[in-house]
Amino acid sequence: MTSIPTPPVRLELRDGTAHLVLDAPGRSANVMDDAYGAAMDAAVLELGHRLATAAGSVRGVVVRSTKRTFFAGGDVEAMVSRPAEAEAWRWRLEQVQRPLRALETCGVPVVAAINGAAMGGGLEVALAAHHRVAVAGDYPVGLPEVTLGVLAAGGGISRTVRMLGLLPALESVLLSGRTHTPGEALALGLVDEVVAGPDELLPAALAWLEGAAGEPATKWQPWDRPGFRLPGATPDAGRLEALEQQAASALPEAPRALLRAAAGGAALPFEESARLEIEQFLHLATRPELAITLRAAFLDRRALARAGGPSVGPEYVDRLEAALRAEVARTGDAGDLADRRLFAVSLAAVAALADGTVGSVAEANVLSVDGAGFPAVLGGAVGHVLHHVRDGTLVGLEGFRERARELATAHGPRFEIPPAHLTLLTHLTEQESP
Repeated sequence: MTSIPTPPVRLELRDGTAHLVLDAPGRSANVMDDAYGAAMDAAVLELGHRLATAAGSVRGVVVRSTKRTFFAGGDVEAMVSRPAEAEAWRWRLEQVQRPLRALETCGVPVVAAINGAAMGGGLEVALAAHHRVAVAGDYPVGLPEVTLGVLAAGGGISRTVRMLGLLPALESVLLSGRTHTPGEALALGLVDEVVAGPDELLPAALAWLEGAAGEPATKWQPWDRPGFRLPGATPDAGRLEALEQQAASALPEAPRALLRAAAGGAALPFEESARLEIEQFLHLATRPELAITLRAAFLDRRALARAGGPSVGPEYVDRLEAALRAEVARTGDAGDLADRRLFAVSLAAVAALADGTVGSVAEANVLSVDGAGFPAVLGGAVGHVLHHVRDGTLVGLEGFRERARELATAHGPRFEIPPAHLTLLTHLTEQESP
């Protein structure tokens, strides 16, 4: 007999309270993948049916996790492997937004019990609740998507702006992408209550539901109540432009798209604001740089962590920095300075990989970003070679090789790729091919 797979979200009824239980099977953490989207949709539909057919039998909803963390966030692997499927991503994001909107408008109070890290899409789930209780700790709470070259598009931007006000949301949460401890999140207004230990978390959530039963306003978000006005003053266009410039990094398009979603959405009804999030996400997701950025920012780091961390001392970073200094010192060699710097460091990284100074592509990329300041948006020093982007087009190793030839012709043979290194790079490219 074929067993029915356990859904990553299920609805349980206990003593008049509906529990939306986040419990991804076979995973150490909950993640916002396709299975989650379908399961959350089904669970909230079931909740709506029970509320419609048995009025009064459910007095509130608690959203909780069975994992050590609350929710890890989005499915980065899917974003890397399917970056350009715009319509497919639109469907996925609508599937994320739909049940969260249905949850916060279901007509009974909803509380999120945050027992650990609530990152990206995980915080977006919690923000759809009317009250958030978190257990004390040093785990992260936040919306860090902008640091990966994308933005939160599950309704998190629209809700954060409406909770905190446009300027505080941009400066403290969205544009920086920084994460917060539960205590910091409480001070900001991202969570409403912090309890001392995990044993107090569910009782505190249930106690809030019991108190909310006699308060009709608690079953609606502030922005769904009559007369809602955005908190705080609306910053002028000059201030928004200054914020964009402050947040601009190696991938300035991400903060610009975030500002369009936040500032543009602030003046719109919630549903239109949430749709604007999707449009701005798709604008970023269809860019060839996205998968490269995510690979360097997440997948390479995870691979390095699984390998036990860096195996090389400072000599690798010293080698990259020496290559950069040598190129900068060529004051008599005019032109192409930006490319010359990048290519000099990338070629030094490839040489270090070839002679065993650094042990893996992941290690070479991560240490080049963290130690030598190589732009993460380019995928790290070796990622810049294997996944080269030129004029907005992904041209890969062949495109890097063509540009290296141009630099060698104009500036000398130091930019020529040695045959042994080219063989290694070709092999690495073939390994990555499906």
